[in-house]
Amino acid sequence: MIGHLAGSLVHDDGLADAKHAVATLASLVVGDTTPSDAELCGHVWKAVFVTEFGDIADAKMEADFMQMCKLEIEKERLKLGPDVFAEAAACIMAAQTMAAIELCDRAEQEAEQELHEKPHGDGLDKKTCEAAVDHMFALLRKDLGDDKDLLALLEGDLANLQADAVQMCMDEATRAEIDCLMKAQDLAGLDACER
Repeated sequence: MIGHLAGSLVHDDGLADAKHAVATLASLVVGDTTPSDAELCGHVWKAVFVTEFGDIADAKMEADFMQMCKLEIEKERLKLGPDVFAEAAACIMAAQTMAAIELCDRAEQEAEQELHEKPHGDGLDKKTCEAAVDHMFALLRKDLGDDKDLLALLEGDLANLQADAVQMCMDEATRAEIDCLMKAQDLAGLDACER
């Protein structure tokens, strides 16, 4: 669970100024070399939307799309985890048409469904997972300190991820991972936790 949640946030270009927090999050994600949220969304915008809908595309539409896309990418990173998401990201970056993006979406949904049908965790209950997710979110807030702009950005990300993080915990987390998470006093303390 820790790696999935860290991976969903470490690629957020908006958090790049929180260098310490981002570096700590990156250390919690094993083997994730996928493009940033902005790179993925930018590719979809330029290669697909502008090409297919250039006559109606404007700056406001692009800004709205980029924000919506970023939130959706963060959710998919969380739900799929780094390995499965890497396949989805490669598909997205190779897509040049709306039809190709739709094929990527279908493959991603099938992978997500398979993960839900065959959970890898200990089957933790919702209350335990809500507490674990809340604690990890508290550690993230603590690590960002008092930078109000970054905290505001983080709050939007966390609100977007809350329900999916709890579900992913129920599907994927182990008791040992959650026990370790609950003992951590800061993000660096999560390094010792099983992922």
